[in-house]
Order: sequence, then C-alpha cells, then structure tokens
Amino acid sequence: MAGLLPRERISYHEAGHAVAAFVLRMRFTHLSIIPDEDSIGHTMTSKLRDFQPDMGRSRAGRDRYERYAMVSLAGLVAERLRVGRVRYRTNHPDVVQAFELCSNACGSDEETQACINWLWERTKNLMKSGRQWAAVEALAKQLRVRRYIGEREARRIIKQAFSDWDKRARGKRRSAEVAV
Repeated sequence: MAGLLPRERISYHEAGHAVAAFVLRMRFTHLSIIPDEDSIGHTMTSKLRDFQPDMGRSRAGRDRYERYAMVSLAGLVAERLRVGRVRYRTNHPDVVQAFELCSNACGSDEETQACINWLWERTKNLMKSGRQWAAVEALAKQLRVRRYIGEREARRIIKQAFSDWDKRARGKRRSAEVAV
C-alpha cells in the first residue's frame, strides 16, 4: 500500500468526508481533487449556521457539533483505512476543525480530547461498515476519473454503492441458508 499515488490517497480522503456527510444526513455541495491555493482536494460541506459556542451545551447542539466533527475526521479515517497508516497530526486542518467543534460542546481540555478520541473511534466504525466502505471506494474511483463531483451525482453514486452492497449481502445470506 505504500506505493499509493497521491491522487488515489486524496480521492479516498475526500470520498470519506462525503460518505460520512451523506450517512450523517448533512449537506455538501461537491467534492474535488483539483488543487487550489488552499488545498490539494476538498469536500464542501454546509456551513454550521448560526454558530454559537454555548449551543454545544444543549443535547441538539452537541449532536450537531459531533456530526460535523465526525465528517471532519472521516477523510483521515478513510485514508488510514485504505493506506493502512496515516500520521494523525493534531495540526491537520480536519483535526483542528474537529477539536474546535468538540471544545464548544465540552467543559475542559481533557473532556475535549476524550471527545475527539471517542469520535475518531465512532468515525472509524462508521467507515469500516461494509456498505459505507463500498460507497467510499465507488466514490473515490469516480473522483479519480472526474476530479470534481457535485452533490447530486455523489449522492447517486453512494446510493448505488449501497444498493449493490445490499444485493451482494442478500445473495451471501441466501447461499449460507441453502448450504445449511
């Protein structure tokens, strides 16, 4: 896996953000692996509207911050799942964003760090699920070819990957039932 091309690595990273946003019912406008002045790829999620630091203290506010933080972490998680290792840098923009979101919902630095660690594990479990990973792979593959995919097309690719995975899973269950 060490010989993974940069475009492939970035496509998995961005596909991870988009699939997490889809599963966590968050909007995004597009994903891209076209470099610009700020990054070598990006997924544009909807902005956290009406940002209020104290909002994180309510249950609904905390849930919202946690979902945004998971989408922020999902790119690194997908990249790590594909490559096998990714240096988790606390200064990576995705980690910084997740940390800022968690700090709005937590009472101390220790609680914030525990929240980040917990959300990293939740995001890993979310992305490792067979159907979510199938969607990451399908979206990353298309992104390497197209380099830019709008939200509508990305959602179509994700839904198709889910459907294909579900059909394969049903087929495996039927085969197992016949064998018994």
